[in-house]
Amino acid sequence: MKKVSLDVWIQLLGMTGIIASLIFVGLEMRQTQRIAIAGQQQARASANMDTLNAFIESGFDHQAIVWDVNFDYDLSGPEIIYRNNLHNAWHMYENDFYSYTQGLMAGSTWSAKLAGIERIYNICLGREIIILEHQYFLRTSGQSFKRYPINVPINEQTTNNNNPTLLFCCC
Repeated sequence: MKKVSLDVWIQLLGMTGIIASLIFVGLEMRQTQRIAIAGQQQARASANMDTLNAFIESGFDHQAIVWDVNFDYDLSGPEIIYRNNLHNAWHMYENDFYSYTQGLMAGSTWSAKLAGIERIYNICLGREIIILEHQYFLRTSGQSFKRYPINVPINEQTTNNNNPTLLFCCC
């Protein structure tokens, strides 16, 4: 058997180090890209929330004016604020969903967010907004929330983290 020279071992070790560093750089670049795209998603959500805040400050209902094109709506001030804040919350949830799917949010945090969406969905005034925004989200992202609460039967028991809760609906 032929003995391998020290020079060959040094070259092999050097090439292994270069390959390992290239793999590491590639993984870092992929992570940086995911974080940059998540930052763009956050910026879009923030811009939408800024628009909604203008509606809140002016006292106009975003849902009625933008989505329903109804300029003669009959809603109280608190109803308008509630509906506008639900749209704001939806943009936050949408951004959180993206962060979760990219591995930038813990599963337990996302589970808590889902519980918030479920609560809003089970309030009649919130349901129409969740359904509307969810349909738009599906068209623009091509994704859907896993275990989305729209599929949860109303007035029946469901299990959320092994804790039974009674859902309610006033509709």
